[in-house]
Amino acid sequence: MAEAISVPLTGWLASRFGALRVFVICLLMFGVFSTLCWMATSINMLVLFRVFLGFSGGPLMPLSQTLLMMRIFPKDKSHVAIGIWSMTTLVAPIMGPILGGVICDQFSWHYIFICKTPFAIAAGFMCWKMLQRYETQTAKSRIDVVGLVLLVVWVSALQIMLDEGKDHDWFASTHIVILAIIALIGFISFLIWELTERNPVVDLRVFRHRGFTTSMVTLSLAFGAFFGITVLTPLWLQSTWAIPRP
Repeated sequence: MAEAISVPLTGWLASRFGALRVFVICLLMFGVFSTLCWMATSINMLVLFRVFLGFSGGPLMPLSQTLLMMRIFPKDKSHVAIGIWSMTTLVAPIMGPILGGVICDQFSWHYIFICKTPFAIAAGFMCWKMLQRYETQTAKSRIDVVGLVLLVVWVSALQIMLDEGKDHDWFASTHIVILAIIALIGFISFLIWELTERNPVVDLRVFRHRGFTTSMVTLSLAFGAFFGITVLTPLWLQSTWAIPRP
């Protein structure tokens, strides 16, 4: 849920503080909160640190793509940048669950967090040292507080509804119905506000370009199918081919 909220904010954060600065800070925060998740002693602490971990990890993918294709690589080499970036986004979701399962079985669930810390912190410092000349220009635009609140409300309600719907028989539950109504009203209010606000937290006017809208729909369907398979396949294998432990 935190990641779903932070991703739409990436554009505003990059324009306000600089794409490289936000990217490096998020990398370092990702390492720090991974360590705190490793140190968690209760489920409440783990959930809290996971929220901050998701919020810091959300901007990493869009900003990595921005820095690669729009800043570091020249325009005539953009296809190379797309290939490199796509390779990481496809390989990581496949290797992550496998490696995570091995680590949990052989050691402990704590180590799936701490193993990421040195890579995140080292990458953050290396990026800051090597890529400072690719920093983007900043503009001191004010934060759209109303738009941000509406974004948090409707995304949170939708995420909780989708997560808990299967456990409450979906719309047979009053709880799920209320969450669906809040998500719908919040989403419509968010659209109206962002389309009329002078400095929106998420600039929805870019969807007036037909090519951009078509590309986003295609990407959403493709990534939804890919990540859906990635999530469902391990669950199916676990329930169907699980080997009973002695």
